[in-house]
Amino acid sequence: MQRECRKSYNKYMSHDSYVNSKKKKLFSFIKSLRKDYCGVPTLQKDGLRHDDNQAKASILNQYFSSVFSNDEHLQPPPDMGPSPYPDIPNIETCCEGITCLLNDLDPSKSHGPDEVPARLLKSMAAEISPSLKLIFSASLHQGAIPQIWKQAIVTPLF
Repeated sequence: MQRECRKSYNKYMSHDSYVNSKKKKLFSFIKSLRKDYCGVPTLQKDGLRHDDNQAKASILNQYFSSVFSNDEHLQPPPDMGPSPYPDIPNIETCCEGITCLLNDLDPSKSHGPDEVPARLLKSMAAEISPSLKLIFSASLHQGAIPQIWKQAIVTPLF
């Protein structure tokens, strides 16, 4: 029985269609065979060793929070006088361009802070592009970016 399973497995792995199929499937399989993933090792803080995942996440969060600055406390740049460069022309957005960009989204990627899946944005591109055009145009006209657009989900890799 075990011999037949190995034989069938080897036949499947040597078949050209598996290797020539999408790269993601092949690399997912190779990754599943790896045994060397250990995650974040034990961390030390204040002389204590921490093995718990929640404690390690808290330690990493405290560290990353301490090394980044908050934009609200930065002083504006000094006035350098008039610019020697010409102003750029107004940027115009169009529904076709927004639809094209939405159609290029990768649905296998995770969503952002708004928790709207890329698959939904891609499937509804033509329907939502007029609304997005209004939002983008208002942002450009006002010269301000909504605060939510400045947020991101950052996953630190050890």
